[in-house]
Amino acid sequence: MAGVLFVVFLAAAFLATQPLSVDLETRLPNNADGLVFAWTLKQMCGGLARPLDAFRGNMFYPVEASLLYTEPLLGLAIQVAPLCALDL
Repeated sequence: MAGVLFVVFLAAAFLATQPLSVDLETRLPNNADGLVFAWTLKQMCGGLARPLDAFRGNMFYPVEASLLYTEPLLGLAIQVAPLCALDL
């Protein structure tokens, strides 16, 4: 029963976010906010696996904790951690 509900809610979320869910590459806004948000979220998901380096990003090289220059998104990273584990 839980699997059926999951599929129903997944389909509802997919339909509710049309046309973004189908064509994500060309539907991003023309500013860099969405790209910085996606980068921060991906880096935070990786940081959850290494708690001592949780805020280490791959930008601003000599700086150790470059994720602290943006919004850390820790709460959202915890929510999407299963998707990051699947590398989606």
